[in-house]
Amino acid sequence: MGDVPPYSSDAVHKSIEKIAHNAIARYMYESNWYGNAERGFRNGAFDQTLPPVTGPTGTVEVVHRVTGGWGTAETPTPPPGAKFTGESHPPTAIVAYHYQVDPWEDIYLPWIQKIGSLFEGFKDLPDPADFEGPIASMQAAVGALTPLESAGTSEGDRDGDKFTSAGLASDLSTLSRWISPDTPGAWSGATIYAFDTAYGTERIKAVLHNQAQLAIMLGIVLQGEKNIWERARRDTMALMKDAEKAFDPTGSGIGINFDVVKALVDIVGEFIPPAYSKVWSVGSTALDLIGGMLPAKEADNVESKITGGTVEELYNSLWGEIVKLDTKIYEQENDLQTSLEKLLGEIASSPASNFHIHPDKGIEQGLEGGTLNVDPEIIGDIGYNVVPRIASTMARGAEKAQEADKYLIWYRTRVGMASQGPYQEWHQLLGQLDAVATGSARELTEAGRLLAVAGHGIKRVDEETKDATKGLKDELDRGEYGYDNSDADHVPPPPGGPSNY
Repeated sequence: MGDVPPYSSDAVHKSIEKIAHNAIARYMYESNWYGNAERGFRNGAFDQTLPPVTGPTGTVEVVHRVTGGWGTAETPTPPPGAKFTGESHPPTAIVAYHYQVDPWEDIYLPWIQKIGSLFEGFKDLPDPADFEGPIASMQAAVGALTPLESAGTSEGDRDGDKFTSAGLASDLSTLSRWISPDTPGAWSGATIYAFDTAYGTERIKAVLHNQAQLAIMLGIVLQGEKNIWERARRDTMALMKDAEKAFDPTGSGIGINFDVVKALVDIVGEFIPPAYSKVWSVGSTALDLIGGMLPAKEADNVESKITGGTVEELYNSLWGEIVKLDTKIYEQENDLQTSLEKLLGEIASSPASNFHIHPDKGIEQGLEGGTLNVDPEIIGDIGYNVVPRIASTMARGAEKAQEADKYLIWYRTRVGMASQGPYQEWHQLLGQLDAVATGSARELTEAGRLLAVAGHGIKRVDEETKDATKGLKDELDRGEYGYDNSDADHVPPPPGGPSNY
């Protein structure tokens, strides 16, 4: 595909015109009229040349003059669609046969329309570049939900925009150290037990792990769509260039391989942010939830060849190859949709506690009473700083995921799946991630506050906590304490629906 021009609506339009012009030339050649769309067409037995294919021509008369014999020889073929209008006997011929034809209406336009209709929908394929921003947003969401000791320099600051995974790991370690039955001087029974069971480090890690996999599925579908349209655009231009050669009366097509069938081969590796590639490496237990739901990692070659001895045969062959390309695009999107549907089904059938920190209605009741033998300053720092910072990672994940919701970038008029591909399932999964991430963040923040209050903790909010929770008020406000995933047909949409354009 080295000589294939870049895809654009204008390039598709020009190629359609070229294919149509070559189809017209081959059609005329089959009727013994020779030439091309730029100069027009001529048959040596007729006095006139048909005009070029540049627009409406009006009716043209062509005349065949018989200059010898009695005119009984076989009459040469008039232009396709021409009507015999009579004979005459001019001084320069024994007899002249007159025909009238409208080249534009009878010959040119029908072929232009036939070829153009074949590529309906291929002029406005989704732009893969439009998926780059949403992919970056979803990578940030995955980063926010992934506790990692060292996330690399690109994630090495906590400025309210990028999450520091090392900070999350540190906060989880601090929480584990002070809030557990084994911590000397802190363990006092019901209150600590209630917090550790409902909101402790192990619960947080498990919930973060599963929420991150929801974000990964959302991200790899975006990556898959980007790859599909990159390759579909190349395949479209390659097929069109091959069609130009196939319809050329002096040439023939050589065939191509459709590249779109390999669009999903490595979408996990392409999507996972570099800093997290070791943690989320393909085949690791980190992908245990969605690993079996992902599209196949291998794809066979799919050849395309336009064949035929006549222009009609070539036309029918081209139609079949376009259908084949459209089908392969559909199959790739269908694989993504199937992955989304499997994960949505898994969410509906799994315990709600797999994704939400505390899916029961209301805050864990065990935090409302009990006594704590703790240092008020330590418990205050944990409740008012450490726990909110951990909670902010979930809220930040939801915030970044919301930025990826740009539904118009999925739109196409005909090619592939419906008008927006698997967007509706993607949007449903985004709604689930938003519900569990914002709800968990809100409840975890409140649970931390109640823990600090129970221990008479000193309320001091440090600058790191302010930075970590910066800009997350909307996410925390819309979070809900309860979470019910028992109704598979009810998937809560993100707030306000698809609002980004």
